[in-house]
Amino acid sequence: MRELCDDDALMRFLRNGTDSKDSKIAFRQLFDRHGGLILGYCKRLVKDHALAEDVAQDVWMKVIQNAEKYEAKNQLRPWLLTIARNASFNVLRQKKKWLPLDSDQFMQEPSLEPDTLNALISGIDHQTLRSAIDALPLAQSTAISLMVIENLSYEEIAKAMAISTVAVKNHIHRGRSNLTRTYLSAPEKSR
Repeated sequence: MRELCDDDALMRFLRNGTDSKDSKIAFRQLFDRHGGLILGYCKRLVKDHALAEDVAQDVWMKVIQNAEKYEAKNQLRPWLLTIARNASFNVLRQKKKWLPLDSDQFMQEPSLEPDTLNALISGIDHQTLRSAIDALPLAQSTAISLMVIENLSYEEIAKAMAISTVAVKNHIHRGRSNLTRTYLSAPEKSR
């Protein structure tokens, strides 16, 4: 097996069985490429590092078990994020901490220009940005994190979150508004 295969080729090797040498190498490469993404996404959703590690491990088990269900269309990241999202929400449901979003949240009109978030991000340090994003409601935090940190498109975010592209745009616009309001209303010394 070549060392630097694309994700779809690695999934084909993984699909051929967990006992073969190639499938083990394929899994290691997939894990090395996407393990940080999955763990970070799970931590953002469950807000508990130890629990996120457990969920991420469960995600990778599901990847192995469902490798044959993956359709090679250069869409591995959204597929992985969908598995991670579902696994995280299942854990949160079991702990009775997860609450569904209010559907009225989707209907409000976004009020910020698209460049507001970029201007905000360029003016603050990484830790402050991470804290501000983590303080947002879960759907807004997730959508903005996937856009800003993971650099996913609206369509990829919609697949990962299992919502429409319009809902993704609304979450991002509302998140921008909340970040700007919070950051601009903060005292100068905290910037």
